[in-house]
This record gives sequence, structure tokens and C-alpha cells, in this order.
Amino acid sequence: MFSQSFATATVTVTPKENVVAVDGNMSASRGGINASTTLSFETFTFEDMESAMVPSTGTQNVERKASGKITVYNDFSEKPERLIANTRFETPDGKIYRISDAIVIPGKRSSGGESVPGSVEVTVNADQPGDTYTIGKVDFTVPGLKGDARFSKIYAKSKTDMTGGFVGRTRVVAEADRARVRTGSQSTLSARLEKKAKAELPAEFISFPDGQFTSFTEDIGEKSSETEAELRIKGSMTVIALKRADLARAIAEAGVPDYDGSPVDIVNPDALEIRILSKDSVNPDGSADFSFSIRGNTSIVYTFDEGELKTRLAGKTKRDYGSVFAAYPSIKRAEVSFSPSWVGNFPTDKEKIFIEHARGS
Repeated sequence: MFSQSFATATVTVTPKENVVAVDGNMSASRGGINASTTLSFETFTFEDMESAMVPSTGTQNVERKASGKITVYNDFSEKPERLIANTRFETPDGKIYRISDAIVIPGKRSSGGESVPGSVEVTVNADQPGDTYTIGKVDFTVPGLKGDARFSKIYAKSKTDMTGGFVGRTRVVAEADRARVRTGSQSTLSARLEKKAKAELPAEFISFPDGQFTSFTEDIGEKSSETEAELRIKGSMTVIALKRADLARAIAEAGVPDYDGSPVDIVNPDALEIRILSKDSVNPDGSADFSFSIRGNTSIVYTFDEGELKTRLAGKTKRDYGSVFAAYPSIKRAEVSFSPSWVGNFPTDKEKIFIEHARGS
């Protein structure tokens, strides 16, 4: 009775692994919309702010347009949809924001039996200056599509608040003082944004330094006084990130002679040097695809469905579980330990079976 109620099993798995030398060019498309490429990429945006008090001796009239990030969705078609530069996006109360460059929205796709809209992040700018365009997160329609079947199926949602809109007088800051704060703040912000991107990027994606696009804006904050101005530096980093599984598979196809198409992962992606080709022509918000060079030595490790393996092992005896492992060519070696040690069968409850990973030699 004890063995069935409290017994556990730990499986230490050494997966099949190959060391691959990579040196070549590859292409990726946003959301995998281009069938001629095997790699998929998405973009992610991270923001932060630094401020400092600097001397100020006067005021000036200023007009600024609010801006922010939105996610544009395509729930209309499985084919990508293109929106031209200056396309309008409208809030429920009629405020208009525009994109600066053309964008391509990936088509919708099926996932787990459900339809998932294609999406792309992009920066929009208010149509007019002023703080009335400084708003929180809202939904957007595309007024240019009214009367078109796409109107209700191509839409957008705020990724960030719309900030920075202003009309009025603000404190004057000498360029020398701006430059002094700007240099240190931008360096600090860049380091923080890189750290933030690394910590918050979803695990299924891989980023690389050459895929980071950082921009900065400045404005005068509310802490200003008669003799000082609060100079605020806002940093925004958009990261092009490759789908990890796609990149691992492409490397395996290019460098593993007997690769059979099984799921694989990259052990040490940071060892790879990835450089975007013709980077000046790549817009992280709008580009549908890009090419890149990739060089370095990396390890490709075969993966497997841990939940499925636990289900197949549940209740198996010592005599039977060897055949379960034999059905997984991605597993090079598997060692089993039971607790208590005299138990010889796997628990019937798969939640009491634990999988640990070891590196091969």
C-alpha cells in the first residue's frame, strides 16, 4: 500500500546531441508567413525612462504629438495583409493615430484547433499635437477599411499607453546640458533595456545583439521649476527574435548528416554570431522578412514530450519500461531510480514521475 500511495520515480534522461559548426546565411519571415523560409520571427518592444534635473533660464512654446505601440491583428485571412504608410487607426472616441511606414500583418493560423489572428507590433503617432491624445490602452479600428469585409477583422489594440502629447510653454534647456544628460542616460537605458529584454523575452524565442533596435526621445517633465527643468529620456528597444525551435531545426538540417526531422533545441544560442544582412533596409515594425548570416559552434539536442513520456511510463514494471524508452530515438540513455529504492514499478500517477536532464558526452 505504501509503494502505491507514496512511491516516486525519477528518470534521468541523456538526450541525443550533436555539435554543429554553423557558417552560412538564412532567412526568416514574420510569423512564418513566407512559405519559402523555414524560420519564423516576431518582434518585442521594451521601454524604460531616466530623468535628471538640469539648469533652465526660460520657457518656449512647444507642440508634441503623443505616440505609443499598438498590436495590429489580421483575423481576416490566412494570407498576409499589407497596410500602407500613414494608415489611420481610430479610437472609440474618434482620435486618430498613424503609422509612419507600411507594415505587413501575418495571416491567421490554426493552433490547437482554434483560429489565431496574425499580428505585428508597430509605433503610431497622434494625428494632432496635444495632451488630449495622451491616453491609456484602448482598441483601434482602421477607418480606411470601412465598407470593406476586412473592417471588423483587421484591428488593433494598445501595447503601451500613448504618451508625450503636449501643446504649451515648457522650460528651455541648453543643448550642452541636454548632451551631458543624454550621453549618460542613453548608456544606462541601453544596458537596462538589454537586461529587461533578456529576462522578459518568451522562452520559445532567441534574440541576438544585432537584432536590437533602440531609439530615444526627450521631453521636459512636471518636476521643473523656475531655475531647473526635469529632462526625461525615454528609451524604447524593439527586439527581432527568432523562433527557437525553427532555428534549431534549420541548423540541424544544415549540419547534422542523419537528421530525421525530430524536434530539437539549441543548448547554447549565445555562442552563435547572428548578423542581419542589409540592416539599413530592415524595419523591425514593418518588415515581413529579412536575411541574416549565422556563424559559430553550437550543440543541437533532441527533445521529446515529457508529459507523453510520463503517461506511457505510468504503472510500468521493470520488465516493461525499457520498451517505452526504445520508442524515443531522441533519448540516448535513460536511468531510473525509485523512492523507496525497493519499489520496482512506476507510480500509476504520472505526477509522481519526475524527469531530469543530463548532458551527453
